[in-house]
Amino acid sequence: MEKPALASADRRTVAVVTGLSAVAFAATVIAVAIAVTQSLTLRVLSIDSALLNDPAPFPSASGESVTATVSSVDLSVTDAPAGLRALIAGAAITGALLPLSVCAALCFLGLTIIREHFRRRAAFALATLAVIAFAGSIFTPLLNGMAASEALRLGPLGNSAPFAFTVGGDTLFVPAFLLAVAALMMVGARLQRETEGLI
Repeated sequence: MEKPALASADRRTVAVVTGLSAVAFAATVIAVAIAVTQSLTLRVLSIDSALLNDPAPFPSASGESVTATVSSVDLSVTDAPAGLRALIAGAAITGALLPLSVCAALCFLGLTIIREHFRRRAAFALATLAVIAFAGSIFTPLLNGMAASEALRLGPLGNSAPFAFTVGGDTLFVPAFLLAVAALMMVGARLQRETEGLI
């Protein structure tokens, strides 16, 4: 039994999405290269929304006080040392891992659909991209927090500069989604082998 061929219009649509994903991947790489170069060469560096542990008591309905522990501040550092520049450059690189993983995953899926053949290698590649995206989601806020703490340490806070960072739950959605797609592709590859064995 011959498997149905992918319609030419569908093939063109998938090819366009795959090509746009490849272009977005290349554009992201260029943007990261520019960001890293700027972090290593600019005289004045900016760090946005640095988190501070700044307890501030507020009255509650029971008459007791509650404490807000997080605030943020925008920082500007002139003639930053190499260590701070390396942290900012590292955050720029890890911050790009998520969009790069998504673009690469779309390319893999597009090529798989065009070739009409699910392969375990593509599923393993998607699983690897999910791990990379997860690492980027964790290390980006960590490096940004370290950079903010180092920048605050260079100022009047000195060695008492706080260190804080948060990881949003929404940033973990994409790695989980990529893992789910990888699992579906592995199931699809197995079903394809079993179907071809029956023909």
